[in-house]
Amino acid sequence: MERNLWIRNLSIAVTLWTTGSLLGFGFATHARSNEDNQGQPIVAIEEAREPSVPAASVKQASPAGKDLYFGILGRNLSVYAWLLCGLVSLGISTVVVTLFNGIYLGQTLGLASASGAEARSMAWLLLPHGILEVSAFLLAAAVGILGFRLARLWLTNPTHFPVAVRGVARLWPMAALGAAALIVAAGIETFVTVPLAQSQGATP
Repeated sequence: MERNLWIRNLSIAVTLWTTGSLLGFGFATHARSNEDNQGQPIVAIEEAREPSVPAASVKQASPAGKDLYFGILGRNLSVYAWLLCGLVSLGISTVVVTLFNGIYLGQTLGLASASGAEARSMAWLLLPHGILEVSAFLLAAAVGILGFRLARLWLTNPTHFPVAVRGVARLWPMAALGAAALIVAAGIETFVTVPLAQSQGATP
């Protein structure tokens, strides 16, 4: 992929993710504010944990670390695959999945913030695995967005289309690197993030 095209696609992916995160955060804090104003019960910070660490999983982290690891890895790889599927869906699946993953993260942060969680605590629960995880997803999104360009070439310049396809195929080492990052991230989430959540009393 040409450098300018790569920068453009990565910028689009970051913009989609950031937009989704801001929307999710705003929605969560607004909904929480309405609950407080109406005197409804406040959702506990335990329920506002990052979606990738559900309460049931945290409870079982110690005795079922292997199951938790493969559950997290399977979920992340499925998201990764849907992002790459943009290559054959005009980039549509990539845009939708990137946006909604941003919303999901934003809602989590918004609920946690509205519940009184400290920024440092949230950072410790997200950053250890989140840096690798989000980076891999953004990389896959940047590749998946190429689907629109491929479709346009197929319709407007069929002779150049095979060359473009071969260029995309040469990105497989990068795609493999992203998958490897998710493998490591799942391990960190299972054996670092979950114990941190437990030590901070994040289990119900």
